[in-house]
Amino acid sequence: AKSKRGVIYFSLEMPTRALTARVLADVSYTHNAPVEYAAALRGDVSDHDLRLLGEAAYRVATMPLTIDDQRGLTVAEIGARVRKYQGELKRDGVELELVVVDHLGLIKPSARYSGNRVHEITELSDGLATIARDTGAAVVALSQLNRGVEARDNKRPGLADLRDSGSLEQDADVVMFAFRPAYYLERTKCEDGSDAEFKRQSMLDASRNAMEAIVAKQRNGETGVVNLFAHMPSNAVRDAA
Repeated sequence: AKSKRGVIYFSLEMPTRALTARVLADVSYTHNAPVEYAAALRGDVSDHDLRLLGEAAYRVATMPLTIDDQRGLTVAEIGARVRKYQGELKRDGVELELVVVDHLGLIKPSARYSGNRVHEITELSDGLATIARDTGAAVVALSQLNRGVEARDNKRPGLADLRDSGSLEQDADVVMFAFRPAYYLERTKCEDGSDAEFKRQSMLDASRNAMEAIVAKQRNGETGVVNLFAHMPSNAVRDAA
């Protein structure tokens, strides 16, 4: 969107107001003066922060970014809205490049496979792949993981952790997982003063802003891990450098 390429974001879980706060916190992010999106939502920001958010809002307003937060859409309704927005963008001389669906589990399935979640996910996955083919845009579908990752020592997710269906792996050209070691370190606690707690705290300090983008599948390219910088309170993700 910053490079004037059309983006449509279907936020089936989060209202536009909450998503916009994250967008503004991201766009206004600087290493020395980050603005936290939770503070922005509460209105608990300084005059300096308010100025940064205002400048970010002006920049976002010039981007070809559409947020649709209608809940309970079917994949057919998402397809119809994508084509409608695509037409509006074309009239403004902008090509639709990206469609984001957040998230797959909240798309309303048809009644055809009612109660059979595996078949429902297969139908949704195929429907999103069809939208990508028909519009020429990249479609990014967020998906939850199953709980298997919680039960093992190595928390890095893999293809087997995709929830409900292997059709996601089959239909997708690319499957990526976001992994933050700090997420799990923040949620464990050892005895105060113990060597284990000192080690946990040291590991947390070292990894607090580390994120991995794990490319587990890429139909036309390499797989591997991309190391990133992440400041979660500001929803900001950047190149590690």
